[in-house]
Amino acid sequence: MAGGSSVYLHGFHGASPGAILQRAAVTKGAFFHYFASKTEFGYALVDEVLAHMITAQWVTPVHASADPLETISAEFERGIEVLAARRPILGCPLNNGLDSHPQPVGPALCRALEAGRFLRCTVHTMAA
Repeated sequence: MAGGSSVYLHGFHGASPGAILQRAAVTKGAFFHYFASKTEFGYALVDEVLAHMITAQWVTPVHASADPLETISAEFERGIEVLAARRPILGCPLNNGLDSHPQPVGPALCRALEAGRFLRCTVHTMAA
C-alpha cells in the first residue's frame, strides 16, 4: 500500500492526507472512493500490511517450530539483518502505524495478535 510509506515515515497522526495522496499517486476523489476517512485508510493498512507482517515473521514460524524459543531468537536475528540492510531505520512499522491511535486497530491485526497469544503460552511452557 503506497500511501502507507507516509504513515511509516511520519506516524499515523503526522502523515497528512496530502502526503498520503502524493505517495500513493492518487487523487483525493480516488482515495475517498475506497476509504471513507483517513482512519479507514489506517484500518486498511493494519489489515492488509501490518497483520500480514506479524503473521509472517512471528506467528507462522513459531507455530511450525519444534523449538519456539530458538525460532523467536532466529526471527529477531533475521529482523536485525533486514534492518541493517535498510536505511534509514525508521522503527517498528506497527508502532509508527498505530502512533497512539485511540481507535480499534482492525480485525486482521486483532486476529494476528490473538494468534500471538499462542506464542506467549508456548514460550512460557517451554521455559518452565
